[in-house]
Amino acid sequence: MFLGVLFAVLACLCGVAVNRALHVPQLSLAPFSGLAGLAVLSTWCAGLGLPPLVSTTALVALAGTGAVLLARERAGHLDRVAAAVLIGATLLPPLLLGVALASVDAPVSTHDGAFHVEMVDNLRRGVPIQGWYPIGFHASVAAVLRLTPWVDTARGTADAAQALAMLAPLAIFSLARSRYDHYALLVYPALAIAVGALLVEKLPVRPWLRALAALACLGAAGALHVPRDLATFHGDEELRALAQLASSRLQSPARILAYNTHAYSLRYYATLDVTTLLESEKDLADAEELNRAGMPCPVELATDLAANLRARPLPFALVLPRARLDLVAGVKLTAIGETPHYLLFEGD
Repeated sequence: MFLGVLFAVLACLCGVAVNRALHVPQLSLAPFSGLAGLAVLSTWCAGLGLPPLVSTTALVALAGTGAVLLARERAGHLDRVAAAVLIGATLLPPLLLGVALASVDAPVSTHDGAFHVEMVDNLRRGVPIQGWYPIGFHASVAAVLRLTPWVDTARGTADAAQALAMLAPLAIFSLARSRYDHYALLVYPALAIAVGALLVEKLPVRPWLRALAALACLGAAGALHVPRDLATFHGDEELRALAQLASSRLQSPARILAYNTHAYSLRYYATLDVTTLLESEKDLADAEELNRAGMPCPVELATDLAANLRARPLPFALVLPRARLDLVAGVKLTAIGETPHYLLFEGD
């Protein structure tokens, strides 16, 4: 179980470093990017025939970089109940697996287990691997096992596999909390296939009625989504340009403040955290309801925008609709960008 925890922690720290290199928020999808980065790094080292310690050293350097970046990043607020649920969901799988597999010293499977252990052991000792089987996971485990030379390869491989059970809740949570939450829409094709199979094969009615039901579903989906998908959304390109400009001038923990709009485009294109300032308590209540429903929406009430900005720590960037320029009269701001509909200021 110790090795599983170590593997999961190293993967997440590597993900933080990879995310910084890709100019995305450090904690967004860190479990995904960490596993992918670790697999690519260790596989390339093995494929190039480099000494075994090279991949382990690179792993430690990447994870160390992630730890430094994470320490410098100002921690975001997380509700205590949400934090407790996340911690419980992360720790429960390895605890259950640790108890259930406490007496198991090798991966469960008579043939496959021996094959995987042998592959990990060869990679751990630097023996060249040739074959069609993907070695991303094996090379990653081998790189981590070199940090614990006293652990047997068979036992270590079984423990490291438990890290995936720990990373699954973290990955789902990071996906839900990140600006890439809309990528969860990728599950829709699988859902559509399941519904299609139900309508075409399982529905206990005549075939022509099943076909009619399937056509009705397709027609309704098209009527609801096609007009919106083909529509032009004014302002998105403007917000992208301003988000990139602000991100190039400022560094975290500076924030981008968007006044009186749910600036999802800003959150997507900026590398800085974005907060929406709202002038209405009703808008704030609506936004908090969206947040409780699972849609990330950091908002604050700013009935007096000028006073709110004066009280904020510097620096920050402010995206303000041109029509509301009068609200920041008397506030010390420097104009750094503009578009037809928006102005970008830097608080200094």
